[in-house]
Amino acid sequence: MGTNTPFYMLFNVAPSLAPYKVVWKEVSPELNTAVVGPFGGKIMIPAHTFVFVPCEVEDEAHFICAVLNSLIVRLVVNSYLHTHPSPHVMRYANVPKYDPDNPLHRELAELSKRAHQLARSGDAEGLREVEARIDELVAELYSITDEELIEMKKSLLILLGQIDEAKLLGALREKAS
Repeated sequence: MGTNTPFYMLFNVAPSLAPYKVVWKEVSPELNTAVVGPFGGKIMIPAHTFVFVPCEVEDEAHFICAVLNSLIVRLVVNSYLHTHPSPHVMRYANVPKYDPDNPLHRELAELSKRAHQLARSGDAEGLREVEARIDELVAELYSITDEELIEMKKSLLILLGQIDEAKLLGALREKAS
C-alpha cells in the first residue's frame, strides 16, 4: 500500500448511516427490540454487539419494532433461538413492508412509540396494556384468531419457563368457556 492509503477499509456502511434503526442484542436468550434514532442531531451507530434493521422513516422503525416485540413473533423466534437473534428473524417472522397508507401499520407504529415512552417512564402497567394491544393488532396482521393468540401466549410462557402463569392462563380460559 502507498503511504497515502489508509491501513484499514470499511465496506457496506450505508445501513449504519440510516437515521432510525430497530436494534436488539446480538447475544440474548430472547428477542427484545427497540428503536433508536438521531440524538442531539447526530445519527446513532449501534455497537457491534447489537443487530439492527436500518430504516429511513421513524414510523417504519416503530412498526417493525412492534411486530418483532409481539408475542407472536417472539414465540416463533424464541422457539428456535438459543443465544444469537441475528437479522434472519425478519425473514422468519415475515414482517411485511411498512405501508404508511395502511391504518393497521400506522396504529402499530404509534403503539410502539407509546410503549417506548411508557418503558422510559417506568409505567409497567401501562406498558402491559399497550403490549397487549400490539399483540391483538399483530394477530390481525397475520390473520390469527383470538383463540390462537391465547394458545400462542400459553406456549410462549411455557417456552420462557413460566409454567405456572401458562397453567393459570389455561384455567382462566376454561372458566370463561
